[in-house]
Amino acid sequence: MTDALAGMDEGQRQSYLAALGIPLWSSRHDLPGALPSAGLEFVAWVGEGQFPDTVPADMSVENPVQPAVVAPPAIAPEKPAAIPPRAVAETPAQTAVREAAPAARPASAASDSYPRFACRVQLLAPGLLGVIALDDVPDLSAQEYRLLENLVLAAGGDIAADAGREHFRWPLSPNPSIPRDAGAAREALAAFLGRRREATRWLVLGETLAIYVRTALPQHKVIAAPALRELLENPAAKRSLWQALNG
Repeated sequence: MTDALAGMDEGQRQSYLAALGIPLWSSRHDLPGALPSAGLEFVAWVGEGQFPDTVPADMSVENPVQPAVVAPPAIAPEKPAAIPPRAVAETPAQTAVREAAPAARPASAASDSYPRFACRVQLLAPGLLGVIALDDVPDLSAQEYRLLENLVLAAGGDIAADAGREHFRWPLSPNPSIPRDAGAAREALAAFLGRRREATRWLVLGETLAIYVRTALPQHKVIAAPALRELLENPAAKRSLWQALNG
């Protein structure tokens, strides 16, 4: 802006600066130590290319144009912070209702939920078929296999005669267009287990899996027990299983 105003006459320059609200200062006498200033003739400017014939008294160098006073912007007072509502302690009855209410699940999670399980089916003893939950592992660990061997011996069977061992995993396919709900799981498991005609009793090692086996084989005797991994950690559960097998 300084370069643009350099080519103007002094009256036009001061008028522009006053309109912009920039204070104008001029020295009325020589300043000590300052370089001598060039002479300046002030001519009042009243418009583009227009100059008055005479210089008004109030536009002389001794009376420069006063800058326009610009009022500072009004600052709105800050609103006081909202006072949070007073917390009200809930009664014991309200606490019981809130804790008993089931947690809401997203609709997407509810629609995508379906049973997942894997098991292996094998003949444990004459007339006794075992359905063994495998969880997420492909087969049994060494400790689980030794425990299963002891179970077979207790039931009067032979672990070496492991004929007809089969595996079942649900869902059968990752294709989402194929039904994978609990009803479809029971139907598929019933068709899979129904092919085994040599069983009069079923030993299901896995309590969650036993729920599906009972509904898939409603006419058969089903003995439900914890999974092998849980039996290894719970001697009382093993003792109850011995009694059920010998009962």
